[in-house]
Amino acid sequence: MAGGLQRVDDIKGKPASVWVGITPNDSADIPVFDNQPPRFIYADGAGDIVCVDKEGNEITFAFAAGEIKPLRPVRIKATSTTATNIVGLW
Repeated sequence: MAGGLQRVDDIKGKPASVWVGITPNDSADIPVFDNQPPRFIYADGAGDIVCVDKEGNEITFAFAAGEIKPLRPVRIKATSTTATNIVGLW
């Protein structure tokens, strides 16, 4: 789907089997598995996460503590990201 978004139904139907902590970085992409970015992003601590999609579009998402969003960013920027303990789920 456009902008790296997925259907919310995917969270229930396809649980993650790989997870990696993500350190936000303004210039380095996040890890990929099987040539794919994560299917979901988890934030343990509430705050904003600045995501960049494969087209280079940047948007800020607000996360509640413990929230999972069906996003497929290629980068999570450090600048203006305030959520903590971010994890990519594949």
